[in-house]
Amino acid sequence: MATKSSASKSQDLSSAQRLLTEVFGYYKHQATPFEATLWNRLIDEFGDPPIERFLSQHVQRSCFAPRVNDAMAVLNPGAGDSMSAMLTLHQAIARVGPYGVPDFSADPAIAAAVADLGGWVVVNTQMPEASDRFAWDAFYKRFDVAYRGACGRLAFQSAAVPRLRGLHDVGSSVLALQSMSGADSPVDASLVEGAPR
Repeated sequence: MATKSSASKSQDLSSAQRLLTEVFGYYKHQATPFEATLWNRLIDEFGDPPIERFLSQHVQRSCFAPRVNDAMAVLNPGAGDSMSAMLTLHQAIARVGPYGVPDFSADPAIAAAVADLGGWVVVNTQMPEASDRFAWDAFYKRFDVAYRGACGRLAFQSAAVPRLRGLHDVGSSVLALQSMSGADSPVDASLVEGAPR
């Protein structure tokens, strides 16, 4: 009876899921339920043949069990590449500045990472010049963590991309609040160049 039950379970699995089970057995790796969920989502997204090719290549070149991020790097190259995202961000800051907000629809994880780092205006003030290697490396480490986290949230949680705001957006709301309250706040006025003080 137990063999019938295990046989029916293996028939329910796709070819990629069966191969993944065999590969994990080869490496003596026990997948956690979370890891299994991530692999199933990856198989659903890319289909069986690409996953099977990845697993076959992985077994030939690695002495460790495959990880989901290894598969993502092979199956979707460039996605989650924080250095190219950082360069895109640097170019956008040089092109647009703190007053407007560029379109990051090609890589929404950049917008999510910027929001995590404090928003468009804050990142504009903190972004170092590429020639200052120490400051660039320090900022890159912070951006890398934020960007990788954003990639994970967007890929597996269907998280909404936050709307970034530039100084034109922030400035108009600050000025409207100041005129309604009649108050003159040095903190709010410092956000907008040319705001009444």
